[in-house]
Amino acid sequence: MIQVQTLALSMRAVKDRGLPLPVVFKGLGDVGALFRRGQTSLVCAASGAGKSMLAMYLALFQDYSDGEGYFVPTMYFSADSDESTFGDRATAAIVGKDTYAVHDLLKNDDEATWKAQEEATSHIWMNFNPSPDMDYIYNEVEAYCFATGDFPHFIVIDNIMDVNAGGEGSGMGMDNLYRAMEGFHTLARETGAHIMVLHHATGPFVNGDFPIPKDGIMGKIDKKPRLILTLYKAADGIMGICVVKNSNGPADAKAEGVQVQVPWNPARSWMSGLVGQ
Repeated sequence: MIQVQTLALSMRAVKDRGLPLPVVFKGLGDVGALFRRGQTSLVCAASGAGKSMLAMYLALFQDYSDGEGYFVPTMYFSADSDESTFGDRATAAIVGKDTYAVHDLLKNDDEATWKAQEEATSHIWMNFNPSPDMDYIYNEVEAYCFATGDFPHFIVIDNIMDVNAGGEGSGMGMDNLYRAMEGFHTLARETGAHIMVLHHATGPFVNGDFPIPKDGIMGKIDKKPRLILTLYKAADGIMGICVVKNSNGPADAKAEGVQVQVPWNPARSWMSGLVGQ
C-alpha cells in the first residue's frame, strides 16, 4: 500500500490526532500537560504514590461536554489491581465515601451504591487480566472497536511491568519494557487513542518522598512517550506531580521547575484540583 502523500492530506486523514482530551486537573492544564490523542504518556511513581488513582480519576471524569456527561470512551487494563480493589476505589471516588464503607455497601448489595457506580463507569471498559501480552491487548482493543464502532479515545495500562511484550526476560527486563513501549506507541498512532502507561521509579526514588527526575524512571524508557509525569509525596495529603517531559509544552527533566500539587486522600479515594471545583 502506498502511504506517501502531501502533509495536508496526511493531516486531514487523521484530524483527531494530537487533539487534547478534556482537562480534569486544572493545574496540569495550566502548565500544558495535556493528554493528546494518538500519543503515549508515562506516569512514574513509587508504589502507593498515587499513579493508579491519578489514572482512575482521568478515566472517570474526562468529559467532552463540560459536565453534561459525555465522557471519554475508555479502556482500562488493570493488571496490577483486582476487581474488588479497583471497584472499591472507583466507587469511593464517585459517591464520596471511605473505601471501607463502600466495600461494605457493595458487599451488602446496596442498590443506590451499585447504581451510582454503574452510571458513572458505563463509558469505561475494564480488563483485569493479570499478565496480558501485546497480542492480547491489541485484540481487546480491536474487539472494543468491533463492538462499539470506534476505538477508545483513552487507554490505561496499569502497569507496564505486568505486560509480556516478548522480550528477553519479563516484567522489569529492559528489553521487555522497550518492546512494550514501542508497541503502545504504534497502537496509539494506529487507533488515535491516548495511551497512558503506568510505571515504577528506581534507585533512591522508590520511597516516593522526593521529586523523581527523568533518569529516575525504571528502565529509562523515556524515548517514546510524548508526556512524562512523575509523582511523589510533597507533604501529608499533597501529591506532587512533576512534568519531566512534554513535547507540546514546558517540562523539566530534573523535576524541579514544572510541578503541580494536588490535595489527595487515598483512604477516601479523593483528589482535589479538578476543573469546576
